Amino acid sequence: LGHLDYIRTTYFHKEYPWIISCSDDQTIRIWNWQSRSAICVLSGHSHYVMSAQFHPKEDLVVSASLDQTVRVWDISGLRKKNVAPGPAGLEEHIKSLSGAPSSTSGGHTELFGASDAIVKHVLDGHDRGINWA
Repeated sequence: LGHLDYIRTTYFHKEYPWIISCSDDQTIRIWNWQSRSAICVLSGHSHYVMSAQFHPKEDLVVSASLDQTVRVWDISGLRKKNVAPGPAGLEEHIKSLSGAPSSTSGGHTELFGASDAIVKHVLDGHDRGINWA
């Protein structure tokens, strides 16, 4: 399922096969353009989301809304869930998914799973809606 209202902006990710979109339905969606599916919905704004962009180097998204806030979202959980294994290789990746101790997981397991995207910062203080961030 896609956005339920007008789409304001779309951008490609510089490294992953992802597109970010934001909408008047008050959500931000991250899509995998290869599989043609939405992989994450970021919700929390209370008015139209006018812009959303990937950080050029970090696992972050910034969004601006007419609710007078700028939000910074941490999408590191999304990357870990949707991007192929790194230099540690497939064996380490499978161990980390199964909860087996590995050099990359530190020997602990998330009981309820990690969130794909969380709000890291809400920047408020504007007296009008924000069109761009």
